Amino acid sequence: MRFHADGPVIPDELLLQQREGSTIFFCGAGVSMPTLPSFAGLVEKIVDTLSSVKAKEPLERGEYDRAFNALHREFGRDEIDKQLFRAIRAPSGAKVANHKNLLILSQSADGQPQLVTTNFDLLFEHAQRGLKYCVPPVLPNLDLNQTLDGLVYLHGRLTSPQSTKYPAYIVSSSDFGRAYLSEGWAAKFVKSLREQYTIVLVGYRAEDPPMRYLLEGLHSAIEHRYSHPIYAFTPGEVEEAEELWSERGVTPIPYDNSSGNHDCLWQTIDAWAAAVRHPDKWTAKVISNAQRMPHEVQPFERGQVCNLISSKEGAKAFASAEPAPLAEWLCVFDPIRRYADATRIDWSKPDKIDPFDLYS
Repeated sequence: MRFHADGPVIPDELLLQQREGSTIFFCGAGVSMPTLPSFAGLVEKIVDTLSSVKAKEPLERGEYDRAFNALHREFGRDEIDKQLFRAIRAPSGAKVANHKNLLILSQSADGQPQLVTTNFDLLFEHAQRGLKYCVPPVLPNLDLNQTLDGLVYLHGRLTSPQSTKYPAYIVSSSDFGRAYLSEGWAAKFVKSLREQYTIVLVGYRAEDPPMRYLLEGLHSAIEHRYSHPIYAFTPGEVEEAEELWSERGVTPIPYDNSSGNHDCLWQTIDAWAAAVRHPDKWTAKVISNAQRMPHEVQPFERGQVCNLISSKEGAKAFASAEPAPLAEWLCVFDPIRRYADATRIDWSKPDKIDPFDLYS
Protein backbone atom coordinates (compact mmCIF):
# COMPACT_ATOMS: atom_id res chain seq x y z
CA MET A 1 0.00 0.00 0.00
CA ARG A 2 1.13 3.54 -0.73
CA PHE A 3 0.38 6.59 1.39
CA HIS A 4 1.21 8.88 -1.55
CA ALA A 5 1.03 8.48 -5.31
CA ASP A 6 4.85 8.47 -5.66
CA GLY A 7 5.64 7.03 -2.24
CA PRO A 8 7.18 3.63 -1.46
CA VAL A 9 4.97 0.53 -1.37
CA ILE A 10 4.60 -0.62 2.24
CA PRO A 11 3.99 -4.39 2.38
CA ASP A 12 0.59 -5.29 3.83
CA GLU A 13 2.28 -7.73 6.21
CA LEU A 14 4.41 -4.91 7.62
CA LEU A 15 1.35 -2.69 8.10
CA LEU A 16 -0.32 -5.52 9.99
CA GLN A 17 2.73 -6.17 12.16
CA GLN A 18 2.92 -2.47 13.01
CA ARG A 19 -0.74 -2.39 14.05
CA GLU A 20 -0.16 -5.39 16.30
CA GLY A 21 2.81 -3.75 18.01
CA SER A 22 5.33 -6.37 16.93
CA THR A 23 7.54 -4.07 14.85
CA ILE A 24 10.86 -2.55 15.91
CA PHE A 25 12.22 0.40 13.96
CA PHE A 26 16.01 0.25 13.80
CA CYS A 27 17.36 3.73 13.08
CA GLY A 28 20.69 4.88 11.66
CA ALA A 29 22.46 8.13 10.89
CA GLY A 30 20.18 9.01 7.97
CA VAL A 31 17.36 9.68 10.43
CA SER A 32 19.28 12.62 11.94
CA MET A 33 20.60 14.06 8.69
CA PRO A 34 21.12 16.78 7.59
CA THR A 35 21.05 18.18 11.15
CA LEU A 36 23.95 15.88 12.06
CA PRO A 37 26.58 14.19 9.87
CA SER A 38 26.47 10.67 8.50
CA PHE A 39 28.94 8.07 9.77
CA ALA A 40 31.19 8.92 6.83
CA GLY A 41 30.77 12.63 7.43
CA LEU A 42 31.57 12.16 11.10
CA VAL A 43 34.94 10.51 10.52
CA GLU A 44 35.79 12.99 7.75
CA LYS A 45 35.11 15.88 10.11
CA ILE A 46 37.30 14.47 12.87
CA VAL A 47 40.13 13.59 10.47
CA ASP A 48 40.09 17.16 9.12
CA THR A 49 39.90 18.71 12.59
CA LEU A 50 42.87 16.72 13.88
CA SER A 51 44.77 16.76 10.55
CA SER A 52 45.29 13.04 10.93
CA VAL A 53 47.66 11.43 8.45
CA LYS A 54 47.28 7.81 9.55
CA ALA A 55 43.47 7.84 9.27
CA LYS A 56 43.43 9.44 5.83
CA GLU A 57 44.28 6.30 3.87
CA PRO A 58 41.43 4.10 5.22
CA LEU A 59 39.12 7.12 4.96
CA GLU A 60 39.87 7.47 1.24
CA ARG A 61 39.11 3.75 0.78
CA GLY A 62 35.75 4.21 2.49
CA GLU A 63 36.82 2.06 5.46
CA TYR A 64 35.41 4.39 8.08
CA ASP A 65 35.57 1.93 10.96
CA ARG A 66 39.27 1.33 10.24
CA ALA A 67 39.80 5.10 10.07
CA PHE A 68 38.48 5.35 13.62
CA ASN A 69 40.92 2.60 14.60
CA ALA A 70 43.76 4.73 13.27
CA LEU A 71 42.42 7.82 15.08
CA HIS A 72 42.31 5.93 18.38
CA ARG A 73 45.91 4.79 17.96
CA GLU A 74 47.15 8.23 16.94
CA PHE A 75 45.29 10.45 19.41
CA GLY A 76 43.88 8.17 22.09
CA ARG A 77 40.26 7.23 22.77
CA ASP A 78 39.61 10.10 25.20
CA GLU A 79 40.49 12.71 22.58
CA ILE A 80 38.34 11.02 19.92
CA ASP A 81 35.43 10.79 22.37
CA LYS A 82 35.73 14.57 22.88
CA GLN A 83 35.68 15.11 19.12
CA LEU A 84 32.62 12.87 18.78
CA PHE A 85 30.78 14.87 21.42
CA ARG A 86 31.55 18.17 19.68
CA ALA A 87 30.52 16.81 16.28
CA ILE A 88 27.23 15.20 17.35
CA ARG A 89 25.78 17.76 19.75
CA ALA A 90 22.44 18.78 18.29
CA PRO A 91 22.03 22.51 17.62
CA SER A 92 19.37 24.42 19.49
CA GLY A 93 15.97 24.09 17.83
CA ALA A 94 16.91 20.99 15.82
CA LYS A 95 13.97 19.56 13.87
CA VAL A 96 12.76 16.27 15.33
CA ALA A 97 9.47 15.67 13.46
CA ASN A 98 10.86 12.52 11.82
CA HIS A 99 12.02 11.22 15.19
CA LYS A 100 8.57 11.79 16.68
CA ASN A 101 6.92 9.91 13.83
CA LEU A 102 9.30 6.96 14.15
CA LEU A 103 8.59 6.73 17.88
CA ILE A 104 4.86 6.56 17.07
CA LEU A 105 5.37 3.81 14.49
CA SER A 106 7.67 1.75 16.70
CA GLN A 107 5.18 1.15 19.51
CA SER A 108 4.22 -1.92 21.47
CA ALA A 109 0.65 -3.19 21.65
CA ASP A 110 0.34 -1.02 24.79
CA GLY A 111 1.34 2.09 22.89
CA GLN A 112 4.83 2.36 24.44
CA PRO A 113 7.87 3.25 22.28
CA GLN A 114 10.22 0.36 21.48
CA LEU A 115 12.95 1.59 19.19
CA VAL A 116 16.63 0.75 18.61
CA THR A 117 19.24 3.16 17.25
CA THR A 118 22.92 2.93 16.42
CA ASN A 119 23.12 6.73 16.62
CA PHE A 120 24.72 8.46 19.59
CA ASP A 121 22.74 11.69 19.34
CA LEU A 122 19.90 12.60 21.70
CA LEU A 123 17.33 13.73 19.12
CA PHE A 124 14.87 10.96 20.00
CA GLU A 125 14.95 12.19 23.59
CA HIS A 126 14.37 15.73 22.34
CA ALA A 127 11.38 14.42 20.38
CA GLN A 128 9.82 12.83 23.46
CA ARG A 129 10.73 14.18 26.86
CA GLY A 130 11.08 11.60 29.58
CA LEU A 131 11.71 8.80 27.11
CA LYS A 132 13.17 5.76 28.84
CA TYR A 133 16.45 4.50 27.43
CA CYS A 134 19.15 1.93 28.01
CA VAL A 135 22.77 1.63 26.91
CA PRO A 136 25.20 -1.30 26.76
CA PRO A 137 26.02 -3.40 28.63
CA VAL A 138 22.60 -3.12 30.34
CA LEU A 139 20.35 -4.27 27.50
CA PRO A 140 17.01 -6.03 27.94
CA ASN A 141 17.34 -9.81 27.81
CA LEU A 142 14.55 -10.71 25.44
CA ASP A 143 15.23 -14.42 25.87
CA LEU A 144 14.16 -14.02 29.52
CA ASN A 145 10.98 -12.19 28.47
CA GLN A 146 12.29 -8.79 29.53
CA THR A 147 10.49 -6.04 27.62
CA LEU A 148 12.07 -3.53 25.29
CA ASP A 149 10.65 -0.40 26.86
CA GLY A 150 11.74 2.89 25.32
CA LEU A 151 14.93 3.49 23.37
CA VAL A 152 18.00 1.26 23.06
CA TYR A 153 21.28 3.02 22.22
CA LEU A 154 22.97 -0.05 20.78
CA HIS A 155 26.29 1.68 19.99
CA GLY A 156 26.42 4.07 22.94
CA ARG A 157 24.79 7.34 23.97
CA LEU A 158 26.26 10.82 23.63
CA THR A 159 28.12 11.65 26.84
CA SER A 160 29.81 14.88 27.90
CA PRO A 161 33.62 14.66 28.30
CA GLN A 162 33.11 16.10 31.80
CA SER A 163 30.85 13.21 32.78
CA THR A 164 32.11 10.41 35.00
CA LYS A 165 30.27 7.93 32.76
CA TYR A 166 32.28 6.16 30.09
CA PRO A 167 30.53 6.52 26.68
CA ALA A 168 31.91 3.31 25.08
CA TYR A 169 31.03 4.40 21.55
CA ILE A 170 31.06 1.66 18.90
CA VAL A 171 32.88 3.37 16.01
CA SER A 172 36.09 1.53 15.15
CA SER A 173 36.59 -1.90 13.60
CA SER A 174 37.91 -3.03 16.99
CA ASP A 175 34.72 -1.79 18.66
CA PHE A 176 32.52 -3.56 16.10
CA GLY A 177 34.56 -6.74 16.45
CA ARG A 178 34.12 -6.65 20.22
CA ALA A 179 30.37 -5.92 20.06
CA TYR A 180 29.48 -8.39 17.30
CA LEU A 181 32.20 -11.04 17.43
CA SER A 182 34.52 -11.51 20.43
CA GLU A 183 32.06 -10.46 23.15
CA GLY A 184 29.08 -10.62 20.82
CA TRP A 185 26.56 -8.85 23.06
CA ALA A 186 25.25 -6.68 20.19
CA ALA A 187 24.84 -9.67 17.84
CA LYS A 188 23.10 -11.65 20.59
CA PHE A 189 20.69 -8.81 21.33
CA VAL A 190 19.78 -8.25 17.67
CA LYS A 191 19.44 -11.98 17.04
CA SER A 192 16.92 -12.19 19.91
CA LEU A 193 15.23 -9.09 18.55
CA ARG A 194 14.84 -10.64 15.11
CA GLU A 195 13.43 -13.86 16.55
CA GLN A 196 10.63 -11.95 18.29
CA TYR A 197 9.95 -8.85 16.19
CA THR A 198 9.72 -7.59 12.62
CA ILE A 199 12.64 -5.19 12.14
CA VAL A 200 12.45 -2.09 9.94
CA LEU A 201 15.74 -0.39 9.03
CA VAL A 202 15.58 3.36 8.45
CA GLY A 203 18.50 5.68 7.75
CA TYR A 204 21.08 3.08 6.66
CA ARG A 205 22.98 2.27 3.50
CA ALA A 206 23.68 -1.37 2.70
CA GLU A 207 27.44 -0.71 2.86
CA ASP A 208 27.40 1.10 6.24
CA PRO A 209 29.78 -0.56 8.75
CA PRO A 210 26.99 -1.23 11.30
CA MET A 211 24.95 -3.00 8.63
CA ARG A 212 27.95 -4.94 7.34
CA TYR A 213 28.77 -6.39 10.75
CA LEU A 214 25.20 -6.89 11.84
CA LEU A 215 23.44 -8.31 8.80
CA GLU A 216 26.23 -10.40 7.34
CA GLY A 217 26.75 -12.02 10.73
CA LEU A 218 23.09 -12.86 11.14
CA HIS A 219 22.47 -13.88 7.54
CA SER A 220 25.52 -16.16 7.46
CA ALA A 221 23.74 -18.55 9.84
CA ILE A 222 22.00 -20.29 6.96
CA GLU A 223 20.77 -23.11 9.15
CA HIS A 224 18.79 -20.61 11.22
CA ARG A 225 15.36 -19.76 9.83
CA TYR A 226 13.71 -16.63 11.17
CA SER A 227 9.94 -16.30 11.29
CA HIS A 228 10.13 -12.49 11.20
CA PRO A 229 11.53 -10.57 8.21
CA ILE A 230 13.79 -7.53 8.11
CA TYR A 231 12.72 -4.61 5.93
CA ALA A 232 14.85 -1.66 4.87
CA PHE A 233 13.76 1.67 3.41
CA THR A 234 16.27 2.40 0.67
CA PRO A 235 16.51 4.97 -2.15
CA GLY A 236 16.72 3.76 -5.72
CA GLU A 237 15.10 1.43 -8.21
CA VAL A 238 13.62 -1.95 -7.29
CA GLU A 239 16.25 -4.03 -9.12
CA GLU A 240 19.14 -2.08 -7.61
CA ALA A 241 17.66 -2.26 -4.12
CA GLU A 242 17.12 -6.01 -4.32
CA GLU A 243 20.68 -6.56 -5.52
CA LEU A 244 22.06 -4.54 -2.59
CA TRP A 245 19.93 -5.97 0.19
CA SER A 246 18.69 -9.45 -0.72
CA GLU A 247 22.06 -11.13 -0.13
CA ARG A 248 21.94 -9.68 3.38
CA GLY A 249 18.59 -11.32 4.10
CA VAL A 250 16.68 -8.02 3.93
CA THR A 251 13.51 -7.14 2.01
CA PRO A 252 14.05 -3.65 0.53
CA ILE A 253 11.34 -1.00 0.38
CA PRO A 254 12.68 1.27 -2.38
CA TYR A 255 11.63 4.87 -2.84
CA ASP A 256 12.39 7.65 -5.29
CA ASN A 257 15.07 10.08 -4.12
CA SER A 258 15.41 12.25 -7.19
CA SER A 259 15.01 15.29 -4.89
CA GLY A 260 18.11 14.28 -2.95
CA ASN A 261 16.33 15.02 0.33
CA HIS A 262 14.52 11.69 0.80
CA ASP A 263 11.21 13.59 0.67
CA CYS A 264 9.24 10.55 -0.53
CA LEU A 265 10.39 8.57 2.48
CA TRP A 266 9.65 11.20 5.11
CA GLN A 267 6.27 12.12 3.60
CA THR A 268 5.28 8.46 3.83
CA ILE A 269 6.57 8.14 7.41
CA ASP A 270 4.61 11.28 8.34
CA ALA A 271 1.38 10.03 6.73
CA TRP A 272 1.79 6.56 8.24
CA ALA A 273 2.34 8.02 11.72
CA ALA A 274 -0.73 10.25 11.31
CA ALA A 275 -2.82 7.17 10.40
CA VAL A 276 -1.54 5.39 13.53
CA ARG A 277 -2.07 8.43 15.72
CA HIS A 278 -5.65 8.99 14.50
CA PRO A 279 -6.94 5.63 13.20
CA ASP A 280 -10.61 6.69 13.11
CA LYS A 281 -9.76 9.75 11.03
CA TRP A 282 -7.70 7.60 8.65
CA THR A 283 -10.51 5.05 8.28
CA ALA A 284 -13.02 7.81 7.57
CA LYS A 285 -10.76 9.23 4.85
CA VAL A 286 -10.39 5.85 3.15
CA ILE A 287 -14.13 5.14 3.41
CA SER A 288 -14.88 8.51 1.79
CA ASN A 289 -12.81 7.40 -1.22
CA ALA A 290 -14.66 4.07 -1.26
CA GLN A 291 -17.94 5.97 -1.57
CA ARG A 292 -16.81 7.24 -4.98
CA MET A 293 -16.51 5.30 -8.22
CA PRO A 294 -13.23 3.35 -8.32
CA HIS A 295 -12.07 5.11 -11.49
CA GLU A 296 -12.63 8.49 -9.81
CA VAL A 297 -9.82 7.90 -7.30
CA GLN A 298 -6.12 7.30 -7.91
CA PRO A 299 -4.61 3.79 -7.96
CA PHE A 300 -2.80 4.32 -4.64
CA GLU A 301 -6.12 5.33 -3.05
CA ARG A 302 -7.75 2.15 -4.36
CA GLY A 303 -4.87 0.29 -2.72
CA GLN A 304 -5.71 1.96 0.59
CA VAL A 305 -9.31 0.74 0.32
CA CYS A 306 -8.06 -2.80 -0.38
CA ASN A 307 -5.77 -2.65 2.64
CA LEU A 308 -8.63 -1.41 4.82
CA ILE A 309 -10.92 -4.32 4.01
CA SER A 310 -8.12 -6.84 4.61
CA SER A 311 -8.69 -6.48 8.37
CA LYS A 312 -11.82 -7.52 10.23
CA GLU A 313 -12.34 -4.03 11.66
CA GLY A 314 -11.77 -2.36 8.30
CA ALA A 315 -14.14 -4.71 6.47
CA LYS A 316 -16.80 -3.96 9.06
CA ALA A 317 -16.32 -0.20 8.60
CA PHE A 318 -16.55 -0.63 4.82
CA ALA A 319 -19.71 -2.76 5.03
CA SER A 320 -21.49 -0.42 7.42
CA ALA A 321 -20.59 2.84 5.67
CA GLU A 322 -23.40 5.27 4.85
CA PRO A 323 -23.91 5.75 1.99
CA ALA A 324 -22.80 2.25 1.07
CA PRO A 325 -19.80 1.89 -1.31
CA LEU A 326 -20.78 0.99 -4.85
CA ALA A 327 -20.77 -2.65 -5.94
CA GLU A 328 -18.21 -1.78 -8.62
CA TRP A 329 -15.54 -1.94 -5.89
CA LEU A 330 -15.85 -5.73 -6.17
CA CYS A 331 -14.02 -5.36 -9.49
CA VAL A 332 -11.12 -3.76 -7.57
CA PHE A 333 -11.04 -6.55 -4.98
CA ASP A 334 -11.31 -9.36 -7.56
CA PRO A 335 -8.03 -10.00 -9.47
CA ILE A 336 -9.96 -11.79 -12.23
CA ARG A 337 -11.75 -8.54 -12.99
CA ARG A 338 -8.66 -6.34 -12.56
CA TYR A 339 -6.60 -8.40 -14.98
CA ALA A 340 -9.38 -9.11 -17.48
CA ASP A 341 -8.69 -8.44 -21.16
CA ALA A 342 -9.44 -5.03 -22.57
CA THR A 343 -12.84 -4.91 -24.23
CA ARG A 344 -15.28 -2.57 -25.93
CA ILE A 345 -18.23 -1.25 -23.99
CA ASP A 346 -19.90 0.00 -27.14
CA TRP A 347 -19.54 -2.04 -30.35
CA SER A 348 -20.14 1.09 -32.41
CA LYS A 349 -16.88 2.56 -31.08
CA PRO A 350 -13.40 1.15 -31.77
CA ASP A 351 -11.89 2.15 -28.41
CA LYS A 352 -11.37 -0.53 -25.80
CA ILE A 353 -11.46 -0.18 -22.03
CA ASP A 354 -8.71 -1.87 -20.01
CA PRO A 355 -10.07 -2.93 -16.58
CA PHE A 356 -6.56 -2.56 -15.16
CA ASP A 357 -6.72 1.20 -15.80
CA LEU A 358 -9.98 1.39 -13.87
CA TYR A 359 -9.37 -1.02 -11.01
CA SER A 360 -5.63 -1.49 -10.43
